[in-house]
Amino acid sequence: ARDEAAADRIGNGRENDWDGVRLLQQRGRSGSGVRKNNVGLQRDELRKAISLAVDRKIFADTVFLGAAEPVYGPETPANKQWYWGRPTAHDPASARQLLASIGLTYRNGDGMLEDAGGRPARFTLLTQKGRPNLERSVAVIRDELKKIGVTVDVVTLEGLALI
Repeated sequence: ARDEAAADRIGNGRENDWDGVRLLQQRGRSGSGVRKNNVGLQRDELRKAISLAVDRKIFADTVFLGAAEPVYGPETPANKQWYWGRPTAHDPASARQLLASIGLTYRNGDGMLEDAGGRPARFTLLTQKGRPNLERSVAVIRDELKKIGVTVDVVTLEGLALI
């Protein structure tokens, strides 16, 4: 029921519009995405902190059931011409420092980050229902970010609701 209600609110514009950013698929294809509920997601520090917080080895092993190698950019090592070969370290401590630099700190002892106004560091990931690899991917991201105090709400929607 919650997923259907979210799809209804998104579909009729009663919530902030989903901006079409795809986390795991190329633009224009169905898949997972993030709806920017807060201008904070536009901050470079927040995006860098997310990158540092997600363990790509855990992501690859969980999403692709051990049949993949971690990737650190838009190209894989198989593309010798365009692969940049600069892995991003998994560094939750640095992620927390970046988040603190933009005012997200532990304020009330619940282990979750909040801004100066007491609002939680939280955003929503949308993914397509019935696509196990996409559902596993958003679950890994949610679990990894929880470790640094960021709440991720996962909403699974029917494919047509994402287009």
